[in-house]
Amino acid sequence: MVVRVLKRSPLTAEEQAIVAQQEGGLFQGLTSWFSTQQQQHQQQQHQQQQQQQQQQQQQQQQQQQQQQQQQQQQQEERGGGQQQEGAGRQPRGEGQQTVGAGSPVSPAADKECHFSFQRSKVQVRAEIIQYSKRRDLHSSKGISCGPL
Repeated sequence: MVVRVLKRSPLTAEEQAIVAQQEGGLFQGLTSWFSTQQQQHQQQQHQQQQQQQQQQQQQQQQQQQQQQQQQQQQQEERGGGQQQEGAGRQPRGEGQQTVGAGSPVSPAADKECHFSFQRSKVQVRAEIIQYSKRRDLHSSKGISCGPL
């Protein structure tokens, strides 16, 4: 393998000045471009953070409203639902003795089933209350909300 070494004649003073000027201009151009890119990136990050914070605040407010509504419904349920529970316990007690091929139903499973039913009823009632509030608000402003 033959390696050829090309000898370069040294640059004249004029050529050196031109090269230095070009390199300087290129360097300045690159640095200014990088700085603008960084600034834009930082601004975008800042805007994204602000948007995320606003979204989190909105979510927290919605959660608080939902919790308040659920608490109201639970209180209503407790008031009107205790009698139903009392009346419904007797037939359940009878059913625990033999179910199907004589397998006893665990009272824990029975409670879970009852609890999930009550919770769904609470959620439905929350939606109804929310809708009726919205309808009242619209009707007071003269906006029709359609049939219930």
